[in-house]
Amino acid sequence: MKVNQSADGPMGPTDVDGRAPGNWGAWETSGIVDAYAAFGPGAFLIDVQAHTLWVAKRNGEDNFAPPGPDCTYKREGGQLLLLRIPI
Repeated sequence: MKVNQSADGPMGPTDVDGRAPGNWGAWETSGIVDAYAAFGPGAFLIDVQAHTLWVAKRNGEDNFAPPGPDCTYKREGGQLLLLRIPI
């Protein structure tokens, strides 16, 4: 499965960091849950953490210099995917 990362980068509709898109594969999944109760047999929900897609951030440099990284004050995008496996 290939995750759609087209929202990332300066041409993306929601990316606020102004940087070039991250490398393919920079985003990660963090879990999968059985979604049978909501969507029926063979349904699973998968989330994607979009580490290079910032949808909000605090003003300032993105660095790790004291007093601390402003990346602490950012919100990353993500995706929630519904996967159906035929049973």
